[in-house]
Amino acid sequence: MGEVMELSRLDITYISNAFNQEGYVYDFSNDSFSKFTEESIGECIQGKYHLSKGKSLESFFADKNVDVAKKIKMLKDLIGYEDWKKYKIDIEQHNTAIEKCREILNRLSKANITTDTEGIQEKGLKELLEEAQEYFHKDKKIAAEKMWDAFERLKTYYSNLDKKHSADKIIEDMSHNDANYISLFKEEFNKLKDIGNNYRIRHHETDKIDNIDDNYYVYFYHRCLALIDLAKKYLV
Repeated sequence: MGEVMELSRLDITYISNAFNQEGYVYDFSNDSFSKFTEESIGECIQGKYHLSKGKSLESFFADKNVDVAKKIKMLKDLIGYEDWKKYKIDIEQHNTAIEKCREILNRLSKANITTDTEGIQEKGLKELLEEAQEYFHKDKKIAAEKMWDAFERLKTYYSNLDKKHSADKIIEDMSHNDANYISLFKEEFNKLKDIGNNYRIRHHETDKIDNIDDNYYVYFYHRCLALIDLAKKYLV
């Protein structure tokens, strides 16, 4: 259901020019490269592809079965690697290749709206957001359902309060207690609740409104994510 964004052959060439130096990647040893990729995306890509570090990296970005969100995360971490100057490379040539990679990253990120879950302390909310984002390029219907589940979980974030008062605290905090924004965000919380209750997103009773266009799942997903992404910045 829906498209999976792919990197072009030219994109992969730019990435390879930036990071694949005759099979090496920066100053990484096999062990440190494995640690880097595991910390970045949760898996050892050299162990997966059984090639040199550079060729494994190239295979990772070319692999159509790898979720685009993982490719974005890996590319972002490679660009941000602080110790690359220790490795003896042509700095001018490297900077040119890195700029191309930044363009690729920017393009992918705009088409793949995600939220960082690292700072979320509540395990259930974090897991649901990660599941929703993982499903987005596989099955947008399930992704929207998971995002709504995350929204409902968010409203109970403060377990010492009931659901209503927990949601009210979230709204007040993200509004800086400004009456205008409290009204705005409370209306959006209620609207998302109504959408979730009335449309076939997470409830499937016969009185729910059927989705007549798969593109609507993308809209539902992004609308819900936008509110969650803002709200999570103010969770304590």
